[in-house]
Amino acid sequence: MPFDSEDARIWGRLSAEIDHPVADLMIAASALSHAATVATGNTARFMPTGVRLENPF
Repeated sequence: MPFDSEDARIWGRLSAEIDHPVADLMIAASALSHAATVATGNTARFMPTGVRLENPF
């Protein structure tokens, strides 16, 4: 899915609050903006973002 202006707004808030890699916060911002779930084996990294998570492993 494209990274749009709402994703960027959320990314800005997350990056100001959480010291994580840019790409991880972009994924989280996009998921939050689109009410999507992030599927990852590294759920601990995404927990501080408040995004819905699914560990498929």
